[in-house]
Amino acid sequence: MNSNKKSARILQDVKINVKIKLSALWVAVTLCYVYADVFVLYKPGHIEEIIAGESALGSQVSLLGGAIMVTIPAIMVFLSLTLKAKANRWANIILSIIYTG
Repeated sequence: MNSNKKSARILQDVKINVKIKLSALWVAVTLCYVYADVFVLYKPGHIEEIIAGESALGSQVSLLGGAIMVTIPAIMVFLSLTLKAKANRWANIILSIIYTG
């Protein structure tokens, strides 16, 4: 080992595939849903409402809608990595408009 030579470290910006970036964004959306679900449990009286059956998502249709809203981002994590470019682009554009609009 030669101590006279300086080891130059050059930081490089690694190019990340767009599919991985999109998948990571859908992971973030899914984690936001999980965070919101856990956070609402700290609202005073909310757990008592759930136990009494007085939840805002009381009907089966509302529960199904909520399940779909949580499931789609989780599925998009996988689909963002596996779909072909054109289908991937349109799926991400349409669903992101729905989720942010």
